[in-house]
Amino acid sequence: MSFAAFLNWKFPEELDLHREAVCTIQLELTDLPAKPFYAKFYDQAKQPRGLVNEVIGYCVARSWGFDVPEHAAVAFLPLRKLKLSNCPVSARWLRVAAKTTEVYPAFCTSIVNGSPPAMTLGPDWDIVRQDIALWLRLPAAVALDHIIGNTDRHLGNLLRLSKARYALIDHGRLFNEQSANWNHKDLSASGTYKNRLAELMVGTVADLGNQVVQAAAEHAQFSDEGLHALPSWISEFATQSDVQHVRSVIKARALNSCTALPLEMGNLC
Repeated sequence: MSFAAFLNWKFPEELDLHREAVCTIQLELTDLPAKPFYAKFYDQAKQPRGLVNEVIGYCVARSWGFDVPEHAAVAFLPLRKLKLSNCPVSARWLRVAAKTTEVYPAFCTSIVNGSPPAMTLGPDWDIVRQDIALWLRLPAAVALDHIIGNTDRHLGNLLRLSKARYALIDHGRLFNEQSANWNHKDLSASGTYKNRLAELMVGTVADLGNQVVQAAAEHAQFSDEGLHALPSWISEFATQSDVQHVRSVIKARALNSCTALPLEMGNLC
């Protein structure tokens, strides 16, 4: 996979007010023509866990069988080719980085043919929730976010593919509501983290809590498979100790979900 071309910067109003720097690029894949990708940058000095979170979330979600971008990778992109003079405020820190480095890592995902639900269904909140409530994978999505500690599954992080069918994107915030960072003390095998998707869907699906618990039990083994699929180079963006610790915590949360989730969902439903 190699950089082919810069296309444009995505501005906040196009990204549901994402805080990170995102642009559209073309990447060349082995034996395939260049394809458009979103490239998401995290300041490695301030949010070094962001890339790790994205890779973990993508691998585990894919192992659960969710609709996710077909291709994903961390690519080192040439900053001088990214038209930083025209970047949004969220990306201006890259101008400083460009003074001392030629390339910078970004989490790159192929573009999904879908849109946030409010863009296709309109601003009526009840209509949006009714459509998501019909999504067969909703209980599993709530369970997934519990297990990986995803605290930021707002509606901009669901892409509507068709009626009552959604893809999962953006796993930048795990085990921390305030930023993409975490440390050992933030990671808890039994702790409760904000589950925004569960909160959004309270009262829309009968017996949602029990369905979430069942989905967690059915998918526990796939969490382990997703963790085993993590690339070896992930330790370049976190210490080996941190990587092993977050793996063990996610594995424990998957095994403990049948105990923890009834309490967590009971407080919401």
